[in-house]
Amino acid sequence: MGAAENINNSKPDIYIYHDYRSFLVDWVDYLNANDKKTSFRQIALKSDISPGHLSHIMSHRKYMTSEIAIKLAKGLGLKKNEQTHFLNLVIFSDAKDYEEIERAYEAIKNNESYISRNKGNTRTHDYLSRWLHLAIREMTALPGFKLDVRWIRERLKVKVPNSQIKDALNFLMHNKYIKFDSHGNAVPADNFIKCENEVRKIALAKSHKEFLNLAVDSIHNTRSEDRLLNTFIMSFSQENVQRVKGILTNAMEEIFKVNDSAPPKAKNNKEEVYNISFYAYPLTEESDDDKFSK
Repeated sequence: MGAAENINNSKPDIYIYHDYRSFLVDWVDYLNANDKKTSFRQIALKSDISPGHLSHIMSHRKYMTSEIAIKLAKGLGLKKNEQTHFLNLVIFSDAKDYEEIERAYEAIKNNESYISRNKGNTRTHDYLSRWLHLAIREMTALPGFKLDVRWIRERLKVKVPNSQIKDALNFLMHNKYIKFDSHGNAVPADNFIKCENEVRKIALAKSHKEFLNLAVDSIHNTRSEDRLLNTFIMSFSQENVQRVKGILTNAMEEIFKVNDSAPPKAKNNKEEVYNISFYAYPLTEESDDDKFSK
């Protein structure tokens, strides 16, 4: 939902929402508490929108266009900056194109009113969405790790500008993703990663995109004996898809155990940082005829 239930019927704060439909429900409830005649139908007519169309939008049967979002924001009596934020929420929720969704969230999280209310969400998004943050945090496990731009740059497989490494280090230290142990060594902090599901999705999409680009680069810049890139296409029943997901999940859990079960020398002598990813996603979908025949 992106916001707690409005139990006291106080004026909903649009900047704590990530789902515009949840905001609309709470906003109409708030207006209705002061004027019992307020309803979605009344709001739709006031905004020059078909009540039936708005009903379809609220029930997820239709998506809201930018044109309707602008009309509705004005009809709700939102302030100018709130109208802009509402439009970005609509794009963030209903846009089909990933790039458009990403741009909408960038606009949302750069809003000062949003930032002040969503520090955890913005911090987690910025951490998860950049491969360099994830890589440097894990690099602290390497022997002789130094919080030094030059040291990190020399160890990275992909050469990154010094300015980006410096910014990543500042981010990781400031947000406590890296800490110092009792011996003064930099180590990963046990920083619990928590954010709204909608924000996590956009962050992970950006992160996976970056890691997939690095995987492509590894075909050319990494010896075959130092990498493993396999892909194949298969058709499955839905039942077997779940079995495949279970196999991959179990495999990931076994990989997590590798260091714990290794001999002391191998366990304590971590030499390189690897990205390990499993992907399984559909390339096809049922046609409407197939769905109807079931």
